Amino acid sequence: MSSAIAMNWGPTDVDVLVIERRKILRDHLVQAVEEARLARSVQSFPKPEEAIVAAPAAPDGKPLILLNSDQSGDGVAAEIGALRRAYGDHALIIALCRESDAEAFAAAVAAGAPAVAPDHIGLDVLVSVMRLVLAGGTYAPSTALVALASQPASPAWGALALAPSPAGAPADIIPTLTRRQRDVLEALCRGKPNKVIAHELNLCESTVKVHLRSIMRMTRARSRTHLVAMLGSQLAAIPRTR
Repeated sequence: MSSAIAMNWGPTDVDVLVIERRKILRDHLVQAVEEARLARSVQSFPKPEEAIVAAPAAPDGKPLILLNSDQSGDGVAAEIGALRRAYGDHALIIALCRESDAEAFAAAVAAGAPAVAPDHIGLDVLVSVMRLVLAGGTYAPSTALVALASQPASPAWGALALAPSPAGAPADIIPTLTRRQRDVLEALCRGKPNKVIAHELNLCESTVKVHLRSIMRMTRARSRTHLVAMLGSQLAAIPRTR
């Protein structure tokens, strides 16, 4: 899920730092950034500590940091905090975390990272995320949304901050869904777009939208992101009734 605001940094302003302990992956990341021509310079480091030591006294550009962290929770937050102190609060950090580590995703966002992604993300997708962040956007995969819903709002996320679900919504509403509504909701929670959901369920895309709007009205969800955050973690635990 993503959002964007007006703020554009060109390649002549941006300095990219790649922090990845595995050399072969670090080299691939550097190559992808260079080929995409996203920045005026690209540096790579195996550890955050080395990047911090190399920080200039007065950065004159926009630091964009790709951090593939081995840490979880407070460890990720500490690394992001140290990098922002070294490179300035205006530094943009994309945190790559283990997909199963919801605590790491949540901690990264709470620490001010405008984007989080699984560490196995494809290079082409990662480049797109970098472009989005440089344009002022935020990004999180569907797998991270439930974890993010329980976190305090971060200034970096603005309108994407997720409010708690209405009291009793999952338990009360999920059993009342029709079979097709539940099929659509389950596919949405797996991160699939409307077009793919429609194809897999043999529905028109407009019908998928109707089902989602109906569920959002029932739950008072403000967006698809909010809907997944409200119901995603409870969906599998509540049996179908129809």
